[in-house]
Amino acid sequence: IIKLDNLTKSIHEKLRFFNLTDHVNVIHLSDHGMLGVSSSYFIDLRQFVNNNTCDFHGTSPVLQVVPKPGKFDEVYQSLKSGA
Repeated sequence: IIKLDNLTKSIHEKLRFFNLTDHVNVIHLSDHGMLGVSSSYFIDLRQFVNNNTCDFHGTSPVLQVVPKPGKFDEVYQSLKSGA
């Protein structure tokens, strides 16, 4: 807990230094280990973004969403509205 607290403080100080505190969200997650995760807990991003606007690379727990050329704002707004 102490290490995470110190790391969080350091991250927050850097964000403040670069004036990014209003633009960046920091989320701490815990590793679920090797336990299975029920698909009922998955978030299907296809309900928020159209496959014609971006490509998906990877799988759970690491997934990359890559907007197609000229589609960044559309993909961003779609994901933001689903958050």
